[in-house]
Parts: sequence; C-alpha cells; structure tokens
Amino acid sequence: MKVASFYNILLKSTCFLCGLLLLIGCLADSNEEPQPAKLIKVTSYDAEGDSSEVDLFPLNGRGILGRDSIIELVFDKPVLEVVINYAAKAQSDDVPPATVWKLEGNQLEEVWNLQIGFNPERGVTLTIIYEDETGIHKDTLDVTLGAYSIDVFPPMIISANIGHKQVDADVNRLNQEGIVITFSDEMDVCRTQIEIFSGQMMLNWRIDWIEGNSTAILLPESPDDWLLPGHEYEIHLVDFYDNGGNRGEGLEDGPIVIRFQTAGAEPDGE
Repeated sequence: MKVASFYNILLKSTCFLCGLLLLIGCLADSNEEPQPAKLIKVTSYDAEGDSSEVDLFPLNGRGILGRDSIIELVFDKPVLEVVINYAAKAQSDDVPPATVWKLEGNQLEEVWNLQIGFNPERGVTLTIIYEDETGIHKDTLDVTLGAYSIDVFPPMIISANIGHKQVDADVNRLNQEGIVITFSDEMDVCRTQIEIFSGQMMLNWRIDWIEGNSTAILLPESPDDWLLPGHEYEIHLVDFYDNGGNRGEGLEDGPIVIRFQTAGAEPDGE
C-alpha cells in the first residue's frame, strides 16, 4: 500500500509539473511580439484572364510585367494598405485588412514614362509598401517591362471660322462673335499662345476657352482693337500644347500663320 501511495503521489506531482510547464510556455508565447506580414507571392495576368506567374517572392530572376496586366500580391497575413512606388494604391476585393491585393499595371505611370515607344526587356525594381497591425513595411520586386508601343499624335487645328487667304471676312461677326479655332485635343491653356497682327502691330485680343479647353475664342479687349473693313490681318499660332504635353503639329519651322482680309465697306446707299 505504501508503494502504491508513493507512485500515486509521484504521478500527481508529474502531472502538476507538466501542467505548470505548459502554462508557463503559453504565457511566454502570449508575450511575444506579433510578426509583420510578409509578401509571399506575386502574379500578373491580363484583363482577359490569361494568367502568367511573375515568380515566387523573393525573386531570383525577373518576371515580365505588361503595361495592361493586373498585378496580384499575396501576403501571409492580412494587411491594411498596399502602395507600389509610393504612389499607386492597390485594391482588395475584401474589406481591409486582407491578404490579396491587386493593381493595374498602367497605374505605374512613372515606370512606363521611363520607356518611350517600343523598348522591351527593360528591368525595373518596384517598391512595395504595406501596412499591418505591427506598422509600415517595405519590400522590393524586380520585374522586366514587357514590350509595348505608344502612338503619340500631336494636337492639330481641325477647324476655324476664318480661312487662310480668305478675302471677304465679316468684320462685324468676327468683332462680336470672335475668331474661333478648334483643336483636336484638350489644350494646355497656359502653354498655348495665339496672337493677331495688323501689319507689324499686335492687337490686344484675349482668349476664352470652351468645350473642355479644345476650342479657343479670340475677342478684342476694346473697340480700339476691332478689325476694320478692307484690311489685312494675320493670326499667329505661336505655340500650343495639349494636356499631355505634346506640342502642336506644324510648329517645326515656326508659328502657324493664317492670313486673311476683311471685306471692304459697302458704298453708301447700298
């Protein structure tokens, strides 16, 4: 009986000790700092749904990033926000925090602006900034830009209410309604310069913009600057740019000039 009692006491002591060690271990685990989330996978696919894996992260080589592709970033823990190159914000299908985030490749404007026209196999490093409950973290992703081309069409004049070498322009209509010039694109009004000359003297006409800044209306500031019957004038399109920074077509050799003559005054009695 004494031997049995001894073993019972020893068993109970062992169980108590194990339980105590387990409790201490749990308390130690609960005091550990939470670990930050990690970017574990990046893939890209086009809008048609054809998937092309960029590579597992971190990359040993370079994946291909197309301008029209969608980048998908997967984290091992939910994160609150994801930004690429400090400017382009990724989105999640779930309410943050979430583990999967997506970004359209064409939002990385400064990346593609480094590449003009057809220039494939250009390597760039993307900076991934993300935030979770432990703070803000940063990682990098090496990619190769896929081939693409951009057709840039300079803005041009598509219509005007006065023609080059016209000889019968209506002074009353132009003085009241203005000289109207319409461009092919929305214009940068700060970089567009249009002047009207009578001989060597520049008239004081202002420019009003309508139609989303694609149409300029030139009007005299005062009666002293009105057009007169039977006179020759020149419109000088000195410079013009669209909102994309593209310079106007036809300015390679200097200003575009529209020369015209107003109709003469009608004889008295007619």
